Amino acid sequence: MKVKLTLALALVLGGLSAQEKDPLGQVVVSVTDKYRAQIKDARKILENPSYSDSTTEKLPVSYTLKSFALPVRIQPEVLKPARVVKTEVPELYKGFVKLGYGLYNTAMVDAYYNSGRSSQYSYGFAAKHFSTQSGVADIRYDENPMSRNHVGGFFNRYYKDFTWHIAANMDLDKFSYYGQPELDFISPDSTLNNGPYNWYRRYRVETNIKESKKKNLGPMNEFGLAYQNFNDNYRSNENDITFRSLWDIPANDQNLNLEFNGSWFQNTFDSIPRGQDSANFFDQSFFQLQAKPYVSFEKEDYSFDFGLNLFLVNANDSRQAESKTNLYFFPEITFRYKIVPEILSLKSGVKGSLTRNTYAQTTAANPFVLPGQSSTPSRDLNIFLALDGILSSSLSFNVETGIRNARNRQLFYRNPRFYSDPFPYGMEVIFADVATLYVKGSLEGNWNDKLFASLGAEARSFTEQSDIPYHLPNFIANADVSYLYRQKIRLGFGLDVVGPRETFVQDLNNEIPSRLAGYVDAHLNLEYIYNSRISAFINLQNLFNSQYDIYLGFRAQSINAVFGFNYRF
Repeated sequence: MKVKLTLALALVLGGLSAQEKDPLGQVVVSVTDKYRAQIKDARKILENPSYSDSTTEKLPVSYTLKSFALPVRIQPEVLKPARVVKTEVPELYKGFVKLGYGLYNTAMVDAYYNSGRSSQYSYGFAAKHFSTQSGVADIRYDENPMSRNHVGGFFNRYYKDFTWHIAANMDLDKFSYYGQPELDFISPDSTLNNGPYNWYRRYRVETNIKESKKKNLGPMNEFGLAYQNFNDNYRSNENDITFRSLWDIPANDQNLNLEFNGSWFQNTFDSIPRGQDSANFFDQSFFQLQAKPYVSFEKEDYSFDFGLNLFLVNANDSRQAESKTNLYFFPEITFRYKIVPEILSLKSGVKGSLTRNTYAQTTAANPFVLPGQSSTPSRDLNIFLALDGILSSSLSFNVETGIRNARNRQLFYRNPRFYSDPFPYGMEVIFADVATLYVKGSLEGNWNDKLFASLGAEARSFTEQSDIPYHLPNFIANADVSYLYRQKIRLGFGLDVVGPRETFVQDLNNEIPSRLAGYVDAHLNLEYIYNSRISAFINLQNLFNSQYDIYLGFRAQSINAVFGFNYRF
């Protein structure tokens, strides 16, 4: 044992002596070949090894890297050159003109012109005319002329953050009060030729600003202002000013959407048609504010909209009893659920709104109304459940049921003894409460952009009303089909089905039926496309020559054929 210790001590002292004689310095190492790491077999020296640092000074090391290329054995496949095919881009036409003429001295003209592509501005013009002189069977007047005329234009200016739009339109429409059918118990009158008529004149200018993308205009998304003047041959006059705006207000992690709109319109009636009560000389004006705040939540399979629709309406009337101020509010709740994503979805909710019922809106719905009709806002509340989806890659559907509860709904009424001389020749406007239970559905299809088809129907049951729902049918349906054959012939067919309608209380007059029969009105359109610029068409209206009343005493025109040409430039 002593011998071993003596030998170990001698080796240590010898090492120390060698270090003192030859101190460590810099060592230059040159690597001349690839480094090949080798791992030797591990061998345990001690069960509990001791660690000791032989020096506290780190050795300075300098090194250099020499690069050289490695052989790559990958052979990439040679790509075939792309085949460039010359494809003709269809010409984009700026203008369109449609000219037609048909039976009963029917004339039509449609003309449009729009500017070409530009990143700074766009503009366009439009003009329309349609008129017909007769064609209504079994009426006491020889002719029943009507005419619709429209001229308008627009200009858009595109800026970096928003688009500025301005438009102006003029409509001049003539309608005859021809609603005097030949009745068996009325003797013919040879003095009747053209019946009374009315010209409706509408002039409108509008402008709006809309942001190009979100947040360009801060919280405001859109703002618009419009002015409209509407007058007729009986010195009725209506001025209408409206503004609308759409806002997106930040609220932590959820934005608040806000629609804020307002309107003011004034009616003046200072001349009345024959047979009307002189009490219809009056002036009305309405000021209305609408605020509709709502929020939207959307998850993976469902979305939810919640809001309120608030209206403040101030009515001023020369008849003092009609002047009043009211506040209305309606819930705006919509829930959507994706039963099968991209295939089938469910929607349910409740929505309410208020309709102003201006004189211009009333005559657009029924041009046979008499001037001097009182205006009252209508309130509508709709509770609904809907299902929509796709049946195939070409066919989609929608089904909806619900309850509509309307207060002061606008209805059109005609005195059941309208054929007698003391009574006015036009129609009146009355307002009644009507609740409707409805079911409706639609199908739409598109096959290879050649065959288009749509079908819709609605069944109604009037569950509550303060008066008979005059001229409102219990059932309506429509269908449209169009087919393009070899890019040369376009064929279109459509029809409208309207169920029976009640027009007055039968006890008031037993000489004529109070219930108008239902009807089917079909149309057929045929167009031959000669080339991309020129085509010819034939339009057949009331294809089955159905004899029916649009309103009590106002019968529809018989079958009509219009021929014409289309030209693009």
